Amino acid sequence: QKLVPNKCGDKMTTMINTMTNISGFQALMLATAMLCNLCFGFVLLFTIVIMPGIGTLDNFDFLAAFKAIDGVIQNNEPVFVLTWMGSIMTLGALVWMACFKIGHPQRALFVVAGVLYLMGQIATFAGNVPRNNRLKGLDLDSLDDAMIKSEREYFEGPWNALNLFRTILFGLVSMFLLWALLNETKDESTKNEQSIEAPNGTNYQTIV
Repeated sequence: QKLVPNKCGDKMTTMINTMTNISGFQALMLATAMLCNLCFGFVLLFTIVIMPGIGTLDNFDFLAAFKAIDGVIQNNEPVFVLTWMGSIMTLGALVWMACFKIGHPQRALFVVAGVLYLMGQIATFAGNVPRNNRLKGLDLDSLDDAMIKSEREYFEGPWNALNLFRTILFGLVSMFLLWALLNETKDESTKNEQSIEAPNGTNYQTIV
């Protein structure tokens, strides 16, 4: 019989330790990354699918189609509201925790991510939402063709530009959060590997 390093056992132990030793900061980072990526996917969908799609419609149908889509959100669709507002609150909490609670070595990057996400939210609530609300209040059937065309020109171009702006910002934040999460997981795995107790620091198995 002889003893050989049990690499498979080491890796399994490390994986179990990583999953069971997750910190509150890591759990918050996971929730934030999930919510922010969902919001990024939402605005990206408008950028690459929805707006180009309804943009092919005539003026009346374009406004009517967007009004119908926005109506779902305006009615406080619960999953959307929880996801959007949840991303803001969890990211704010994550930045605060990184800066003041644990003194994370990458806290400056968390602050930058928070600022970028805030800029995207400002664009949303100061630019996109007022245009959505204006469209919501229009009685399209009562407008003539010239007014319909004017309303589309007021709405479409600026709304698309603002949406592209926030899509880029949300994308940058989402990529950073995924990178930070992977980096945290890697660091935790390294610590767990170093903490495995065995003869000569190695987990052995017997080979006959």
